[in-house]
Amino acid sequence: MKKELKMKLTKIIIPIVFTLLIVFSCTKKEATYKQYDLNGIRITENSTTPADSTFRIELKEVGFIDMENETDSNRYISMIANIDIDSEGNLYIMDIMKRIIHKYDKNCNFVKTFGRMGNGPGEFEYPGTINVRKDSIFIPNLTTLQIIKYDTDGNFIVNKRMNDVSKFPSYPKKFGKRYVSESINILPDEEKGIVMYEDINLYDSRFNFIKYLYKNEYYANAGETDELVEKALVITFNDSLLYVYEKSIDKYQIDVFDNEGIKVGEIRKNYRRIKDTHDSYVHSVTSMVTDKYGRLWVSVYDESNPKKYVYEVFDNDIFINRVVLEIEEGYYRYFVEDKLVAVNRDNNNVKVYEY
Repeated sequence: MKKELKMKLTKIIIPIVFTLLIVFSCTKKEATYKQYDLNGIRITENSTTPADSTFRIELKEVGFIDMENETDSNRYISMIANIDIDSEGNLYIMDIMKRIIHKYDKNCNFVKTFGRMGNGPGEFEYPGTINVRKDSIFIPNLTTLQIIKYDTDGNFIVNKRMNDVSKFPSYPKKFGKRYVSESINILPDEEKGIVMYEDINLYDSRFNFIKYLYKNEYYANAGETDELVEKALVITFNDSLLYVYEKSIDKYQIDVFDNEGIKVGEIRKNYRRIKDTHDSYVHSVTSMVTDKYGRLWVSVYDESNPKKYVYEVFDNDIFINRVVLEIEEGYYRYFVEDKLVAVNRDNNNVKVYEY
């Protein structure tokens, strides 16, 4: 009798347990974010809990440029301004002190230098950002309002004159097939004191001005420029979206614009004010970059890693995970095309990573 009762209970209990397992396994875990539409703008509200705590990035060093032991004065880099990479993996480094470009192959072997200081054909005195497109290199020269074009072998092609100084692309960066350039001007004003004007401008593939994507103005009646710098913008973009953050110590919000300058989204994240080691409040966002996958990397201050590069990574505006980039101290990091390039500003050493 007892045996029969036990068998009956077993037949009843096993299906119940099996059903409960299915229910629990299919139950959706609590969302770490919510997205909704507000007047045509997609709002993404993120909690401090990452959507994918398993997300990691692994860096593999694939090249090193050693300036500490460089004895050839022609090859020596005095001061790195910016870097770009072509489709073959060659690096082009702007030496702002020498006014020349250093070319290295994909294995970081020296190839050549080209360009020189001046305002004549193929020369530059105050160069902006170097841009490589297919087999061409473009460099703006701020003193002559010209865009200088070379081929990737370093041969001068042509200078293009731009006439409107207010719309000249001083520091253009590739934005899909177009370019974006940010300009900052600090000027006195009788009523407002010192005023800082920040413009983000859109240009076509030939560097012709199209429109203002974003305009902002900050002023300080007391005329303190430090106060204005504390209010400045932080921007970055991938091939189709522009991300803009207005510096704040208590608000974590990044506005998202499409390639026509239309606001299409807001990235929000729960945030509490944080004090740094100097007992002052830090900005919720330090800097922003995008990687080869179009993901947004937001640099933040981390009390537990004050000397590390700590990023909060977003994909489709959703906070994925917080990541620490293990790069040697003293190196600044840049996502350039499909690589991560680290530059030591003290000795001009360069490390190139795949990820």
